Amino acid sequence: MKKIGFIGSYDKIDMIINVAKILTTLGKKILVIDATINQKAKYVVPTISPTTTYVTEYEQIDVGVGFRNFEQIKQYLYIEEENQLPYDVLLIDADNIEAIQNFELENSQKNYFVTSFDCYSLKKGLEILSAFQEPANLTKVLFAQEVLKEEDEYLNYLSLGYKVIWDENRIYFPIENGDASIIAENQRVAKIKFRRLSGEYKDGLIYICQEILSNEFSESQIRKTLKNIEKHENINHIINYKKTKMIVNSFHHQAIDKLGDNLKIIATSSDNIIEAIESDDKKTLAFQFHPEKLRYNERKYFEKEVRTFLIAK
Repeated sequence: MKKIGFIGSYDKIDMIINVAKILTTLGKKILVIDATINQKAKYVVPTISPTTTYVTEYEQIDVGVGFRNFEQIKQYLYIEEENQLPYDVLLIDADNIEAIQNFELENSQKNYFVTSFDCYSLKKGLEILSAFQEPANLTKVLFAQEVLKEEDEYLNYLSLGYKVIWDENRIYFPIENGDASIIAENQRVAKIKFRRLSGEYKDGLIYICQEILSNEFSESQIRKTLKNIEKHENINHIINYKKTKMIVNSFHHQAIDKLGDNLKIIATSSDNIIEAIESDDKKTLAFQFHPEKLRYNERKYFEKEVRTFLIAK
């Protein structure tokens, strides 16, 4: 099991989830751990009933929120303390000293320092690095319109006095290139989509994936995998609910294969996945998609359907 740290005060959960999506498609079992103070994953990763601590599945990626250490995650997943977590790669988002210490990021196979060049991200991010008691190797992940030599030198200057050994390679993600608006749209529709992201942004994701996998996959293999993900992206997931077409969000990779007795299908998707069923006695209504993510018109229609069903009981 590999442990990868993404350290810094800069907002990086979307980038981490994008990396996780590629790794998952390559056949790896991934757990993303949001160990940040604000826990943004709670608000951008869809889940039915969030609690203080939980692990939810998002497009075949497990995302853990609210945990302070590995022991809490093992307790939640009913794993014996002496056993490892059942994942190939852990991606840990850390923006505080406690997270670095509790998740023992000084022992990570790889650590990335993620920042932009505003003073808060730089200085607050570097402050977090004081958690390292021994010199730590970090790779810079830089979000900037362009990386100027003066800005990189300023980062190096600010890091003097911290126990940091910078990797020679830097990973660059552009800002003000339309990527932020695409990521915000992805959050609204609760989908991980790459197609409209800039080439530079996708290059950064590919480079990180290749480093994490220690060149197990070539750059061309990872790039091909990303193109395959894009090929199967679908902005609108359309289902036939009874006789009405609805645009919904469906996050699951599981599906009903054979229907049980006394049940009938009342909703299917365009790729023939069963999305809702009803019992013959009209006492049970079950659905696969997420009604809380419906668009306004579809939500109002569905609310009316559910009210009618409940009143009939």
